[in-house]
Amino acid sequence: MALVYDKLGVIERKASNYNQSLKYYFKALKIKEATQDSTNLGRSFHNIGMVFRFQKEYEKSKKYFSKAIKFRKKLNDNKKLATTFNMYGIILAKQGIKDSALYYYKQAKKMYDNDLDIASVNSNIAVMYSREKEYNLAEKIYLENIILFKKNKANYTLCKALISLSQIYRKTNQSKIAFNLLKDAEKIALLNGYKEHLKSIHLQQYKIYRDNNQYKNALTHYRLYRKYKDSIQNIDKSKEIAIQEVNYQHQKEKLADSLQFVNEKKEINLIANAAENKNQFYFALLLLALAIIISVFLLMKRQKSINKERLEKELLEKELLDERLKNTQFQNQKVIADKAMRLEFTTEFLNRIKNILKKSKELSNPELQLLISELQAQTKVEKKLEVLEENYGKTDLDFEKQLLDNFPELSKSEREICSLIRLNLSLKEIMTIRNTSMASIKSARYRIRKKLNIPKNIELEIYVQKLFI
Repeated sequence: MALVYDKLGVIERKASNYNQSLKYYFKALKIKEATQDSTNLGRSFHNIGMVFRFQKEYEKSKKYFSKAIKFRKKLNDNKKLATTFNMYGIILAKQGIKDSALYYYKQAKKMYDNDLDIASVNSNIAVMYSREKEYNLAEKIYLENIILFKKNKANYTLCKALISLSQIYRKTNQSKIAFNLLKDAEKIALLNGYKEHLKSIHLQQYKIYRDNNQYKNALTHYRLYRKYKDSIQNIDKSKEIAIQEVNYQHQKEKLADSLQFVNEKKEINLIANAAENKNQFYFALLLLALAIIISVFLLMKRQKSINKERLEKELLEKELLDERLKNTQFQNQKVIADKAMRLEFTTEFLNRIKNILKKSKELSNPELQLLISELQAQTKVEKKLEVLEENYGKTDLDFEKQLLDNFPELSKSEREICSLIRLNLSLKEIMTIRNTSMASIKSARYRIRKKLNIPKNIELEIYVQKLFI
């Protein structure tokens, strides 16, 4: 019974019915736990982890994969254990935990004894490197995999690897190489009827032509991409329509057989009326088509005018922002210079007081000692502020500009806090620099997280550090 529930869970998962899939998996798990079937518990935990992975509930997914690893280690089933290690690595990679992901990928590769299984793990590693923009490392892995897939005549994975490699070359401005790889992939996909791959191939070709301003060719491939995409999405719907058409035709034939026409004249009149209605319908369709074409033309013309005005406005805003950034840089340099002068004066003043006190009999005067302590404290504070402001002055000015371009809903104060976070400053240091309360800083952090739409499982500091890199 548990095996039946497992199979049903797989069917529902592949149909993207994740809630129903989980119900079946948990039923199977309950039976296995009741019968103390430790041999197959690892399978249930792995299956549940897979569902949570597709639902993007990564922490839950990791929890059940960890349980699967525990049971599969006891059974010394290397292939199944390698599969769970591979899935665990995928989750960690999606969470941006690169080193841990690599560890589990390496563990999976050690346990696999099949070249194609190892190549599948390498593909996951290449995806992670590509996401991190480490294109050289990703390129090397895909080239090795392509040789392996050709050797084993694994056409499906070979086609996929060629598409992935072409994407890297496109992103590194090597359009010619990318296009040739896509041509090779297209031959394989057409020969084997890989519609999913053909969709990806035409999408990449569209992007290559678009990036090279060849818009006519780009449009051709975009239409082919949409064609394959719609074809894949509508396979089930097409089957359903075909069944309905067959049923309709059957009912129509039955009705025709059962009808008894009154006389030949009535039949002729019916046919004539139907023909006349049909002609009127086609004429109405023609008028409607002409109206749609004219409307689309006018809309496109109007949109072109709006886009031109928007572009001019954006260029003007960009020029104004560049001027503001230059002015901000100048003001920062002035503030840093002023701080340096005040610090030098304070230090010199403190040294003069100390020298006077060495010659004076009032060395133990508590008021003088208090003054010296205050001056020393002020000197330390100003030194720290000078370092912080100097670092802030060295911060890439493009960062705030990119924040403004990509997240216009952020206020000026929130953008400044993001810049300070990027300097690896603590909450207390940010509070000191901005001369505000800890509660105010925490409230601002909450608003920033919300406006940047940062997931709960990612720290604000890590997210800001990786922005625009």
